[in-house]
Amino acid sequence: MSLTDKLKSDYTNIILLTEELLKEGFIIQINVGGYSMFPYLRKGNTIFIKKESINTLKTGDVIVFRSVNKMIAHRIISIRKKNSQVKILTKGDSLGFFDKPMTEERYIGKIIEIYRNDKTILIDTPIHLLLNKLIALISVISIPFFITLIPLTFSFHFFKTHLILNKK
Repeated sequence: MSLTDKLKSDYTNIILLTEELLKEGFIIQINVGGYSMFPYLRKGNTIFIKKESINTLKTGDVIVFRSVNKMIAHRIISIRKKNSQVKILTKGDSLGFFDKPMTEERYIGKIIEIYRNDKTILIDTPIHLLLNKLIALISVISIPFFITLIPLTFSFHFFKTHLILNKK
């Protein structure tokens, strides 16, 4: 077994252990490793995750879910219930696209606290619940902006590169 395969296997086992501990009622503490939720979550922040019923989740909540061999924390944009099946649409705050809709099988838990700069931020306070709903709304509205901005950025880069290269 290669080192890469071993690391993937070890990480899969960590995810399975995390899911099992959450099902048993434990609260799990994990350090954030990416930038998809910036500035709400920042690399190095500590998040506290609790397993809550998928039926209690709301638009704006930040949840952790399984994606291939990793855990991702993104914000709920919408929840659809149809024939006792729940589909959740999520998105990273700093990303210009939605995640693939997910079902309960991939749901790991909900972020209930953030620890940053020696301060604890409780997520279920009225002000944070309102803020999270507002961020979810802004996140949806911002997608057309990102879709417009990306081609403009590439066009600017293309013209800048070609103008500089052809300049004598």
